[in-house]
Amino acid sequence: MDSAEALATLDSNPKGLAQKEIIDRLEKYGPNQLAQPEPTSAILRFLSQYNDPLNYLLIGAALVALAIHPEQPGDAIFIFLVLTANAVFGFWQEGQAEQAMDALKQMSISNCVTIRDGYESEIPTDSLVPGDIVKLEEGLNVPADIRLLEVYQCRVDESALTGESEPITKRLKPLDPKTLLADRRNMMYMGTTVSTGRAIGLVVETGMQTQLGHIASDISEAKTPKTPLELKLESLGRFLGFIALIVAVLLVSIKMLLAYGGSESLWEVAVDQFIVAIAIFVAIVPEGLPIILVITLALGMRNMARHKAIIRRMKAVETLGSTTVICSDKTGTLTKNEMTVRQLHTVDSLFDVSGDGFSPKGTLIGKDGELSDQEMSSLQSDQSFRLLAACLSLCHNSQISKIEGRWSAIGDPTDSACAVLGWKLNGHIGKFAQRHPRIHEFFFNTDRKRMSVIHEYEGDRWVFVKGAAGGFVPITSHRFKDGEIVPIEKEDF
Repeated sequence: MDSAEALATLDSNPKGLAQKEIIDRLEKYGPNQLAQPEPTSAILRFLSQYNDPLNYLLIGAALVALAIHPEQPGDAIFIFLVLTANAVFGFWQEGQAEQAMDALKQMSISNCVTIRDGYESEIPTDSLVPGDIVKLEEGLNVPADIRLLEVYQCRVDESALTGESEPITKRLKPLDPKTLLADRRNMMYMGTTVSTGRAIGLVVETGMQTQLGHIASDISEAKTPKTPLELKLESLGRFLGFIALIVAVLLVSIKMLLAYGGSESLWEVAVDQFIVAIAIFVAIVPEGLPIILVITLALGMRNMARHKAIIRRMKAVETLGSTTVICSDKTGTLTKNEMTVRQLHTVDSLFDVSGDGFSPKGTLIGKDGELSDQEMSSLQSDQSFRLLAACLSLCHNSQISKIEGRWSAIGDPTDSACAVLGWKLNGHIGKFAQRHPRIHEFFFNTDRKRMSVIHEYEGDRWVFVKGAAGGFVPITSHRFKDGEIVPIEKEDF
């Protein structure tokens, strides 16, 4: 269906919903957030630390020993102290991980710009309802499933949803309802990010009804298998229990047979041998193993946390350590999805560029090493080089910032790489853009294969262009040489 039909279906209009209608729809559809599993109570989480066959054996041995020799509770007390220390330590470690996860969830709360009653307003994303009109710009996360009403050279990173690493260009053309998710160019989906351009759209699904919500629902219904460590401990517990039982039965049986017909009471023999069997049973079960495991796994959790990996279940540490094959989408996982300019090529010169990632720390490297401040000043005195550096600093829509000690970028990776090089040449790109304000922008598209911006620069208005080299050959006729504009010759290419 086209945009008008979509608006009519959801009883909405380009001016947005009225406040009363918003309240009614919020009650009907609920908040725009993914369903969270019911939190496990602290008591149940604490008791779950005892849920292990090895612990059952130790508890059973302690109870039997206490029942037979109540006047000698030392062994039983020691076993219960060990198990309790194990449970307290495990409970505390997993509680720390839960708190870290909750903190991350709080950090993920975001706002979006909507049109309601004809006015633009910024609201929390969980307040969106079907029928809302949402405005999206470069760098913003898509807050719900949205049918596009207007697009301005808009491209969306859908790698989190479809695995496609390249941003998808969005259009308004109606599509067949059976079109595959990855080919629905007139839709945006929760969990994706606007890479370039702008758009206005109609919210069609929120919360668990979104495509991301369907994925979350499928994941929540899957049962979590036991970790390899849990399986091994269960196997060890059963094996030790079986051995202890066999030893106890054999010991009691043999002694009873030897005492049969003798002067000693069979009951007294049975009781004495049963006590010995219990001692053997307690000796076979390693009381120190649970606490050793907990300490080892806790150290593993702390080491993982230092590398920014939060593990909620302590026994999952061993699972990660025994992993031999990881299947993963490359972009943003095995690779950082960060591009860095390594060479700067002018018509007359070639420079290497130092630095890594999105950090603006770096400079140009010539044949004799890194350029000195004097050499950089000499380059900046050349108008052609200044214009090149200005193009790198101005012809992009990326935002470069330092968050929690790490440099990151919002926007297209190629744009971001050029912006970082511009920062290395001209300093802070935000301040540079303020000194040279933008007048107009022509978005990159597949036909032009270039992005163009008009800025005030050095008292004039300049058009700065960035794009594929092949697209410039037919439209370029002159270049700078020794401070003058001269025709381009064949050898220049």
